Amino acid sequence: MRIPLHRHIFGTPSVGSAVMDTSTNTVSTVRLDNILLPTDLTFHAAYSGEYAAELARVFDAEVHVFHVVKGGAARLKEEEDSIREEVDRWSSRIDLGGVDYRKRWVAGEPFEEIQQYIHHHRIDLCVVAARGETELDTIFLGTHWGRVVSEARCPVLSVNMAVATKLDQEKAPIRFSKILWPTDFSVLSKSAWAYVLLFAKKTRARVYLLNVIENPAFKEGEVFPQPLTPEELVERKEAAQAKAEEFMTGEECGPHGVEILIRDGKTGGVISGTAKEIGADLIVLATRGETDISQTPMGSVSHHVVRAAPCPVITVRAPSTS
Repeated sequence: MRIPLHRHIFGTPSVGSAVMDTSTNTVSTVRLDNILLPTDLTFHAAYSGEYAAELARVFDAEVHVFHVVKGGAARLKEEEDSIREEVDRWSSRIDLGGVDYRKRWVAGEPFEEIQQYIHHHRIDLCVVAARGETELDTIFLGTHWGRVVSEARCPVLSVNMAVATKLDQEKAPIRFSKILWPTDFSVLSKSAWAYVLLFAKKTRARVYLLNVIENPAFKEGEVFPQPLTPEELVERKEAAQAKAEEFMTGEECGPHGVEILIRDGKTGGVISGTAKEIGADLIVLATRGETDISQTPMGSVSHHVVRAAPCPVITVRAPSTS
């Protein structure tokens, strides 16, 4: 039994876009000036490049095309001209019209090189082609793409194969008119709100706050999760609705406010399903480094969503509380 509850919330004005400081409950400004586009020069990665280019146009940012060469420094030195040609050929697949961009290729271990580049060039967002439609350990750029999502020193926008294929087949312009923000109401989950608000204000997107009530759920005295009764479900959804309204009190909510959606089921599947239901163009999800703000017995929520979502997913690594 599903009883979706929703209501619009309108917050009070605030200055700039902000991310929650968990130690002081204050805010600090976030920006998108530098976008990193790591590439293995494949067809799939080119479609993540289209998203990087469009974001650069929207936010007047610079795109950093970045390729890590397999084979080490010796190959880089011997074949630099051909590597440059490969990078140029791949970049020509992307519509970079009106975009400031630079190209860089290095030899090394992909994840480590990506991390160093993010740090040294003050990257604000990393855009990756996420593979692994069924396995968590699918290789991305020679390493686990899940590690990029979980450990990168900046937010990561992931474009899965289904999204890339849809973009290729429909030839439709990229847009960001509906943003889905899943939250469990923790302070850490609010680290993603700054980016939701940044996109909403810049693109005038509608924002949907989603809270998922796990169902089946663990109950007192039970070893295995049990389905919630209709009465329990109504009670929990009403409590979640009230908590969502309290959670957003005092927050600026963009040009269209925030619509609250309360759903029940398995968190990862519900997030992806809701994104499809509302026609979301973007999901913004907080993670806690190697673990998510919300874990299910089946594993990582963010990895599941990145693989299964019908739209790109931005994962924002929540600040440590230690």
